[in-house]
Amino acid sequence: MNGIPRRTFLGRTALAAGACTLGQDDPAGAALSGRFHPPHQDTQDHHDLHLHLFLDDNEVAHQENLLLVLNKMHKHPAPVLVSDRPWEGERVQAWGNVIQEPNGLLRMWYFAFNTERRPDELDRGGYCYAESWDGIHWEKPPLDLFSFRGSQRNNQFYL
Repeated sequence: MNGIPRRTFLGRTALAAGACTLGQDDPAGAALSGRFHPPHQDTQDHHDLHLHLFLDDNEVAHQENLLLVLNKMHKHPAPVLVSDRPWEGERVQAWGNVIQEPNGLLRMWYFAFNTERRPDELDRGGYCYAESWDGIHWEKPPLDLFSFRGSQRNNQFYL
């Protein structure tokens, strides 16, 4: 990726997809989804240089009467992202990159692997986009960038 941060690359990809589709930039994410959601009331500044996620004591100069405790994570009982579209084939896999925008929108870029393609189809899958407001229910908005079986109504952004 020529040395640019992953978040920058993915953000540019999403903006490019929206700009190609709609002819405009839409950093809030409404253009890619075709919907408008009111922004969440988030009072935190995620770009604050003094905001740190403490996973260890590396950046702690001194501590007294303080104990670092990580809560146990709980696995969701069912997959939150499944292959349910013809172009996704039988398997989707997230890259582990879910980005939360300042308005609360979660964006995911994932790979769909289609080994059940027809003989006239060249690609075995592609990279797709999904978004969610809660991290459990994911929507796959059509980006209209690539044709699959004669239709561009899909969420693929790269083949």
